[in-house]
Amino acid sequence: MPWLPSRLACALALATAFGVARAQPSRLLTTDDGLASDVVSAVARDADGFLWAGTQSGADRYDGARVRAFGTAEGLPDPWVRVLHVDSATGTLWAGTDDGLARYDPVRERFDPVVGDTGPVRALASSGGWVWAGTNRGILRLGGRPGNRPRTFRQSDGALANDTVRAVVGVPGSRDLLVATRAGLTRLDPETGRARHAAEAGDVTALAVVGADVWAGFGDGRIRRIDDDALRPVGPILEA
Repeated sequence: MPWLPSRLACALALATAFGVARAQPSRLLTTDDGLASDVVSAVARDADGFLWAGTQSGADRYDGARVRAFGTAEGLPDPWVRVLHVDSATGTLWAGTDDGLARYDPVRERFDPVVGDTGPVRALASSGGWVWAGTNRGILRLGGRPGNRPRTFRQSDGALANDTVRAVVGVPGSRDLLVATRAGLTRLDPETGRARHAAEAGDVTALAVVGADVWAGFGDGRIRRIDDDALRPVGPILEA
């Protein structure tokens, strides 16, 4: 079932956005309500409380009553929004598209492309005062101290198991990143560039931090907790 990894990614994103233990009222939003597409690849809640949905036809903002659509005319570099992320330090909403990365400006109510020539952006995370973007060409670091230039960590540097990045999270209680690539998991110290790789972790397609634990979604529908030191799944298997 080719849609399963996206379903896992959305499930883990919802757990992060709303908290797995918090009950939320349910409502199904579709194109009849104004969504640009019924195929939703990402969800996020911004600092103002708006719910955002990333689709293959743009980003949609829901205020509890109506949906507003944002597309390339509103600054997105590509209509297919693969991932949405709210930077925990600044409250900035980021959108990773099929052809580049953009940052939302709530005053102007439009997106501003920030980095070109990235290809598809499939993963976004905040850690250590930086924003991290996972692409097909490695993992891109943005932000930090004023004047810092973007930096890309790649397989050729020894920083990643593979340049195709599927998911990234900050390791709880550490400055390290946990990165899911096409060739397995990598634990990366971005300050030193040192990395450890584990191909035996399996086909990880999504990662989320819940409390002090890192959870992973797998391509076959499983969800398991990850031992972020041993870089392997542990505990019971949950079915998505």
